Amino acid sequence: MYTTIHWTIEDSVGRLVLTNPPSNKMGILFFDELSDFTHKLDTKSISAIVISGKGRHFSYGAELHELLNLMQSNARDNPDRNHYSPFFSENISSFNFFYKLQIPVIAAIRGVCLGSALEMAMHCHFRFCGENSVLGLPEASYNLIPGCGGIYNLLNLTSRLTALELLLHGNTFSAQQALQWNIADAVMPSKTIIDKAINFARKIATGYSIYYKKDYLKLLQ
Repeated sequence: MYTTIHWTIEDSVGRLVLTNPPSNKMGILFFDELSDFTHKLDTKSISAIVISGKGRHFSYGAELHELLNLMQSNARDNPDRNHYSPFFSENISSFNFFYKLQIPVIAAIRGVCLGSALEMAMHCHFRFCGENSVLGLPEASYNLIPGCGGIYNLLNLTSRLTALELLLHGNTFSAQQALQWNIADAVMPSKTIIDKAINFARKIATGYSIYYKKDYLKLLQ
């Protein structure tokens, strides 16, 4: 049904896979398909969702040239600087969809997870990272800011000092650093991360409440 994402359900656990390898970039088509998916998804038959990327990487993030062209076109068509393209508002809504779900949503991150990909992961309730994962919000390097809720979520996850440094410098960081800064919830071998995320989802699905996150994470030990 979709080109950039793939959805399956097995034993009531839904798997959403980003399917634009090798980098699983998030272009206009991706965001359009994700929006359509979130509007149509019926969660009554699923108890949890695991989000991952096809191949070695979660995602390199946005297709910048596509989004910049869209922004420039929007600016030409709408001289009012207060005008905000519905496209970008819809992207935020698509990411918020996962956070607002009453079932656990887990991001299983392997390889690279940058920009809007990390923003998507930060809208999940849990983030499991492969040992060699590389994360970051590099928007500042392009004179941009994270536009899909990344600033708000980062400030909620880690200290204000760490968040400001990551946002202003745009530096990448390791899975171990992400765990130290509370951006990641667990670090594990990349080969096992999908299976562990699915098994974890099944364990906590019954009676799930986002408010008991720390208690659930004890099941990984």
